[in-house]
Amino acid sequence: QPTSRIPAVEGGLATLIVVVGAAVVAPIAEEVFFRGFALTAWQRDLGARAALIRSSVFFALVHIANVGGVTFGDAASEALLQVAVIVPLGFVLGWAYQRHGIGASIAGHVGYNSTLLLLAAAAGQLGGGAA
Repeated sequence: QPTSRIPAVEGGLATLIVVVGAAVVAPIAEEVFFRGFALTAWQRDLGARAALIRSSVFFALVHIANVGGVTFGDAASEALLQVAVIVPLGFVLGWAYQRHGIGASIAGHVGYNSTLLLLAAAAGQLGGGAA
């Protein structure tokens, strides 16, 4: 059973705070840092393509920092899955930033996180419920 990435919450207000934090606040902060700062800085030194690749890998590596598991194999499998999902996401968000600006990458990130939250809610993993 994989660990939940969504904190266990009880009650409507706590659930709302988690949803707003995960769907809005975190994407804005992450996009400002990973695209607005890191991608922009690397782009000046490395060029657009290399900066996009580097920032996508960096984005994924930061996101596996909180991966855990009962055994090393469990944690390594979860980390590998995270990298396989997050590198392409970082690439798409970086591309959106390069082509359309910070608003586009924030919108994409909000959309991705919101979709994950909707799926978690549908699976009964949001708001204290368990499937």
